[in-house]
Amino acid sequence: MLQSDLVSDPRLQEYMLQYQKRVQMLCCSKCHILLCTKTAIAHIQVYHSALQIKISQSKFRDICSELNIHESYPSPKELYGIDALSGLNIYTMALVCQHDGCSMICATGAAMRKHYQKSHIKKGEHLPTKWAVVSAQKLDNNRHWEYFEVNPPSYELEKPINYNWIDNLESNLEEVYSRIALDSPDP
Repeated sequence: MLQSDLVSDPRLQEYMLQYQKRVQMLCCSKCHILLCTKTAIAHIQVYHSALQIKISQSKFRDICSELNIHESYPSPKELYGIDALSGLNIYTMALVCQHDGCSMICATGAAMRKHYQKSHIKKGEHLPTKWAVVSAQKLDNNRHWEYFEVNPPSYELEKPINYNWIDNLESNLEEVYSRIALDSPDP
């Protein structure tokens, strides 16, 4: 299940954070981004100031130290090709640039066109009309906006879907309509 690497630690819940144990970082439950020890408090104070969350910096540092939370972000390139991280949004239709091994990933066609025009297009060339599609995630919405390709989660059903209710409905409808003589005139 996708949530197995996202841990709800009661000590972090008061800050609206969860522990992303695979990458040893914090995950904002509201924004769905990863935070390191250096960015977490500022994120809470800036983006969630309306909630007036009281933060004891020493207590917070102790929690982060105990959980071994990283002080800085990993490079998105280090994360390429991993299984999707729980807690982050998954972009299932992200576009990847394959021009001379570029591998830049964008969430929209407009962003990809802008990237391609800025980085690759030469005078007289045309923009490609097709891009490879991948599943991707990003660490946060600030400096670490770069997307990285991930293996999408496989969603397996716990139980097979039971469609007997459709058969029962059809049977009931047949029973109701079979009693009505549609070709008889009204009395």
